[in-house]
Amino acid sequence: MLNKEEATELLYQNISTETLIKHSKAVGAIMKHLAIFLGFDPAKWEVTGLIHDLDYEVTKHNVDEHAVKTVQMLKGAIDVEMENAVLAHNDKKVIQTPIEIALYASDPLSGFITAAVLVIPSQNIRDLKVSSLKKKFKDKSFAKGANRENILKIEQLGITLEIFFEIALKAFEEESL
Repeated sequence: MLNKEEATELLYQNISTETLIKHSKAVGAIMKHLAIFLGFDPAKWEVTGLIHDLDYEVTKHNVDEHAVKTVQMLKGAIDVEMENAVLAHNDKKVIQTPIEIALYASDPLSGFITAAVLVIPSQNIRDLKVSSLKKKFKDKSFAKGANRENILKIEQLGITLEIFFEIALKAFEEESL
């Protein structure tokens, strides 16, 4: 299985925009912390988050190919569960397993938190509170691209939105994102 260092190297080989690299690292961090919270393999979940958008720059104008190309690129380097999670995050398969649900919800949450950090006066993740995220989550005009329905899928794993925010903020802080 692909490890974190190899996945990170692939990020830099396939993605040229720093914001997309940061996004992938953030999703990886959230996934790792969710796996720890839920009792799954944190290394596997983190790598899944890191590589989920590996093909984005070559497929951004053809959404039907997004995720499919990543799975093709990594055939044999990731297991079927990871492949399915990557496909599910772009609606290429029905979302069923915990890793699929986690990636589907973590992907938009990463962008939501990044947007929230940019509007706080200090622009420091350590100053962002769960209560602020909850308030901004209710404001549909804030971070419109962060699909709230996708984020709320996390509840299928028995995790409340508030706890999801806590886990994600901890991930951002501990990984220095």
